[in-house]
Amino acid sequence: MLVCDWKGCPSEPVYNSDGTLKQSEFISISMAEPTSTHPPELQAFNHPDLDKNAHQHWENYQEADPRHASEPTKNFSNPESYQDWISSVQSERNAEWKFNVQFHEAADTESPPEFDKFTLFHDGVENYAMNNTTVSSKHLQNVANMTQEKGMFSPCMVGTLESQFLKMQCLIKGARRCLDVGTFTGMSALAMAEGIPHDGQVVTLEFDPTIAKAAQEGFDASGEVSKKIRLILGNACDEMVKLKATGETFDIIFIDADKENYIKYYNLAMEGLLKEDGIILVDNSLCALLYDKQDIRSQKIHEFNQYVKNDERVEQVVLTLREGVTIIRRRGQRGIKAGSE
Repeated sequence: MLVCDWKGCPSEPVYNSDGTLKQSEFISISMAEPTSTHPPELQAFNHPDLDKNAHQHWENYQEADPRHASEPTKNFSNPESYQDWISSVQSERNAEWKFNVQFHEAADTESPPEFDKFTLFHDGVENYAMNNTTVSSKHLQNVANMTQEKGMFSPCMVGTLESQFLKMQCLIKGARRCLDVGTFTGMSALAMAEGIPHDGQVVTLEFDPTIAKAAQEGFDASGEVSKKIRLILGNACDEMVKLKATGETFDIIFIDADKENYIKYYNLAMEGLLKEDGIILVDNSLCALLYDKQDIRSQKIHEFNQYVKNDERVEQVVLTLREGVTIIRRRGQRGIKAGSE
């Protein structure tokens, strides 16, 4: 799209003797494509004092060059300052905005509120987010393809957005040891393994032998990264108790297994497995809204959410990432209880 900055230009355009616009008067021209692709007389077609015929020239140019047929013209009536934009555009768009700061803890409810959608987002939102997120590694892509090829339930994969989120949490935290409660086909464990140092380790727990076998295949095909992953087959609660008994602790614990046992997994994490400054990440925490109301998992996730909300040991935030991800940490010296000064 063509853009002309007319700041500093003469108040009136200057024309040559043949009636064409004098190009030397243009101060600043910025284009998405090389200048040579645009006729000179069109480079400032939006100037308010430009000969009206220039607009017809532009329309003819669009027809002649289909690459620009769909390009919108710059709307120079847009407010220039941020405050002008707020008052003239955003105020009207946000006329029905609801105050988004909460001053008191919400009261517990017996069940989650009514919600008639199966997704948190309008069409196109997640795709736009993915298009602007770092592309998954070849190893993660391999796991995704393998999951589909084996006919496993692909929606259980964390996907591009969440796998990159997990990797970045590990990088930001400087994590060395992670516990993945619920392997599925291995995307979450592999993503975390990509975010920890070469001498770090991800311990991942899977109950289903068939799924565990598929996950191990994906790990084995991941080269050096696979050396940082230890897959344990068995009941997650039982295996977490064993890990605790042997003194293993973790910087990050990711909970993404059967929803009925979320509170058990959480307490096992809090009672010895999570390092003092560690964090817990819990997947699908907004499925209390998204699952059918008659599905017991909806109720169990709701009970888990309220259990964490009422736990004085921690502070947490529920993110609207995919189907909800909750980040939980212990209250430390820097943790300030809600409502305190």
